[in-house]
Amino acid sequence: MPALNAPVTDGPAGRTPPPHRVYIVEDHPIVREAYIALFDAEDDLYVVGSAGSAEAAILDLNVFESDIAVVDFALLDPGARMNGIHLTGQLHRLWPRLRVLVVSAYDETIYAEQAMRAGGRGYLMKQEAAPNLLAAVRLVLHGGAALSDRMKKRLPEALYAPLPAL
Repeated sequence: MPALNAPVTDGPAGRTPPPHRVYIVEDHPIVREAYIALFDAEDDLYVVGSAGSAEAAILDLNVFESDIAVVDFALLDPGARMNGIHLTGQLHRLWPRLRVLVVSAYDETIYAEQAMRAGGRGYLMKQEAAPNLLAAVRLVLHGGAALSDRMKKRLPEALYAPLPAL
């Protein structure tokens, strides 16, 4: 199993990186850049890297130590062999301590359970506002599961039982 072993020594503008390292997997560059700007504007979050495909993310995560990966459900890279759910499962197998939050434009009632069964710690619809994404990331980092109340009622509790905080 590859180790997450490359320490981050410097954050944006020379500041010491905060304790929560975020990795982003999003195939749309404008959305990926917006996520980076959103997370890096927060004092407690720091983006250590990003990728536009599942394959690139796996290669990067061998180098960049991360606490959470924010993964797009529908990675549309034409050469991609994995979507966000497949990637979530792969990340969970390779780095069991890495928390994964799946973000998607697709209906949670259809796909959230797949994300959670693959090892994800949440499923957030892209229609949510930026503060809700930040809250979901923090909730997952602190051991919670980021799911709507509707999905918590539908899914077995074992899929979203609390974990220790990172």
